[in-house]
Amino acid sequence: MSSVAVKIEPAGPCRLKMAIEVPATDVDAAWREVVAQVARSARLPGFRPGRAPEALVQKKYAQQIEEELRDWLTRFGFREAVRQAALDVVAPVEVSNEAPLLSGAPFAFTVTVDVAPRFELPAWKGIELEGRAPTVTDEEVERAVTAMRERLARYVTVEGRTIRAEDFARVDYEGRTGETPLAQRVTSCPDAAACRDRWVMVAEANDLFPGFREVLIGMAVGETREMNVVFPADFPVAELAGLQALYTVTLKEIRERQLPPMDEEFFRSIKAADEAELRQRLRASLESQKQQEEQRRRRQTVIQWLLDHTPMEELPQSEVDAETRLTVSQLVQDNIRRGVSEETLRQHSDALLEAATTSSRERVRLDYILSRIADQENIQVTDEEMMNHLKVLAALRNEPLKKVQKEIAERGRQEEIRAGLRRSKALERVMDAVVWKITEKGTADADS
Repeated sequence: MSSVAVKIEPAGPCRLKMAIEVPATDVDAAWREVVAQVARSARLPGFRPGRAPEALVQKKYAQQIEEELRDWLTRFGFREAVRQAALDVVAPVEVSNEAPLLSGAPFAFTVTVDVAPRFELPAWKGIELEGRAPTVTDEEVERAVTAMRERLARYVTVEGRTIRAEDFARVDYEGRTGETPLAQRVTSCPDAAACRDRWVMVAEANDLFPGFREVLIGMAVGETREMNVVFPADFPVAELAGLQALYTVTLKEIRERQLPPMDEEFFRSIKAADEAELRQRLRASLESQKQQEEQRRRRQTVIQWLLDHTPMEELPQSEVDAETRLTVSQLVQDNIRRGVSEETLRQHSDALLEAATTSSRERVRLDYILSRIADQENIQVTDEEMMNHLKVLAALRNEPLKKVQKEIAERGRQEEIRAGLRRSKALERVMDAVVWKITEKGTADADS
């Protein structure tokens, strides 16, 4: 095969338009090969398979021959043009190959492609960044002890006082609009209209009804109060959204939280010999947690340094668009899981898209930076590392390893995953090369 003729012109940021021409000699040779391939499987009346005259095959299968030839020439011409021009193509964006196919004539077509950005890496080896020495104070250990006791606390009935924000309340309530009970109009969530003997954590009562917490605080057992509730337009119960209602609330029981005493029974329940062992265990846990937090902070510090010190104004739009679509999908799913309504998401769609686009551009930039560092350092991912990653993924998904491997293979994601691991190793290489200047312990504690 001969060299193809190629002319390249800019078509946007990291985008090129390639005008490619395959020589006539290659077109004719490819035509003969395609016709021969079709003829080998052609079935024509009166002829055994593969024995029909070539002229009849060309006439009978003219459209198939032209489609296969056009496809072959486009793929061949594009591959050769990219090789000759030494382009780092990210993705083809548009192909125009509808020019006539004529015997004895060259075949011309155009391909618009996104290419990798051109940039220079900063001198990242030996950079100095601020590190912190995580320390655990006695006050933090004391708070951890209290938190553990709170998790094991019991709620006991109390009498002779009014209810407080930290109490648990058993209440009856019933709502109405005018003279009409809400129970007659609210069918999707009856407990939102009326309920008997409902236990409510006073501090979280406003999650049930707006203003409920303020009405409850100070009530005595047996007392009844009324409260006006104006439900917001995005209230989860559709029948109540935007509605104003009057609720009658009766307090029937108060329970307060009692922390367990730090006695032998308590230490036995948490499998600790005594208070000293408990505090030692909690301190070690807090130290491990702070060390992990510091490692995450350092990682983010290095990422931000690389982004700040690597000028890269242009990015392939196809990659940014793909990353943005993925980010938007993840943001929508996260918000829905948090209870945000679809209507609210639609109202904020522009802001959501803007945030997703900004973060996506940063991720695409970082991927290019880390890939270049991996090239610079000749970083590779071994089969063993790949397998270990798949084992972790299978464990996280609680699925058999073979099922995960099959799914990844079917989706063709092996190289994508390997590239991600390679970038992670590149980031670790940069972190190892940083000179971390440790701040004073007091400063670290204040900033933590």
